[in-house]
Amino acid sequence: MVLINIVIGTIILFYALVVFILRISGKERQFKKLKPMKEKFGENTGSVIHYFGYVAVPMIIGLAIIYLGIIGISIFDIF
Repeated sequence: MVLINIVIGTIILFYALVVFILRISGKERQFKKLKPMKEKFGENTGSVIHYFGYVAVPMIIGLAIIYLGIIGISIFDIF
């Protein structure tokens, strides 16, 4: 078990969950990059891009890093 992986993965996962909770609670004004994305790509597409970039991808990466830590592979050995 690699503790640093689990800590880093948990921080990334926590960030994704906070962004997700803010999105579903309607506090979108706190996201400075969301408005320009909506203006450039349209309301729905900009929102989807923001969701994937700031919720889905960090959540997947966080879970993957935690999994690697649990099975004993350090992310620092990969690179």
